[in-house]
Amino acid sequence: MQRHGERGFVLVVVLGVLVLMTVLALGFARRALLERRAAALSMEHAIAMANARGAAQRGVADLRNRTVLEGLGKPNSRGGPPTWKEHADPVSDELFDKEEVGENDTVNYVIEDLDGHISMNLSPEEVLDKAKFLGVGVISKIVDRRGDGRGSNPPTPFLVTEEIMTLDNLDDEDWYGEDGKPGLRDLVSAWGDNRININTASEEVLNAVPSLGRGVINDIVSRRRGPDGKLNTDDDLYFTSFSELSEQCDVGGSDITTLIRYCKLNSRFFTITGVATRMQGKVRAFCEATVEVRGDKAIVLQWREGPIGS
Repeated sequence: MQRHGERGFVLVVVLGVLVLMTVLALGFARRALLERRAAALSMEHAIAMANARGAAQRGVADLRNRTVLEGLGKPNSRGGPPTWKEHADPVSDELFDKEEVGENDTVNYVIEDLDGHISMNLSPEEVLDKAKFLGVGVISKIVDRRGDGRGSNPPTPFLVTEEIMTLDNLDDEDWYGEDGKPGLRDLVSAWGDNRININTASEEVLNAVPSLGRGVINDIVSRRRGPDGKLNTDDDLYFTSFSELSEQCDVGGSDITTLIRYCKLNSRFFTITGVATRMQGKVRAFCEATVEVRGDKAIVLQWREGPIGS
């Protein structure tokens, strides 16, 4: 009886050891699987980021090429200065290998003209005052932050446009817009100078030009739309001089003087945003370059990048 009891005890111990080893083995296997998945996900993030960087760099190159064409005086199909694709797809242009992008994934970039926005740092105060979409509280805080040399605090320039969200009780709807209305991200900028590019500014921004009548703004935007009556299409038109604007839109007198004072016809500052996805959109990355055009050069002033929604 004692020997049978000893055998039973040994069997229980052996079974216990086997169970423990099985649990440990399953634990190690699960950990290895998780580490493998994490490594694969990390690789997908790295590829997405590399593709986003490549897209942004391609956008910078396109902008640089545009300045060279302008220097050669070559017009584009829109009848105005040479321009670019606002939403470009380097994959379709065969600049990226489709296998590097992945099935049902994308790589693209957007070039945004910042001189078509109101500069929070340099736009005249009378322009800010007429920009009703900002609200009195935000305008006051922008002016206070810029300073006028009379206060005890030195001027503090805005470094990124998103800083406007810290000035008041603003939310995502204010930033992104809603119900077809543009948000602050499309109307103001930390870059640009004290004049607005009349060729790229939206109606909302043009409405901030002091003493400019609504009829003049309508005529300008209507002309820019081109034959199809829509903005941002291939037949859009641009003004190459204020005399051309005056002639084509029947604008003169104080209105043309106002336009010359507060507006311009070309741009120096742009934001190029490259976006890439992997794993059918589950992994997303962006890369944003702020660029200044100087002569025939496109100089990167600011570079930001990171994952989206992670």
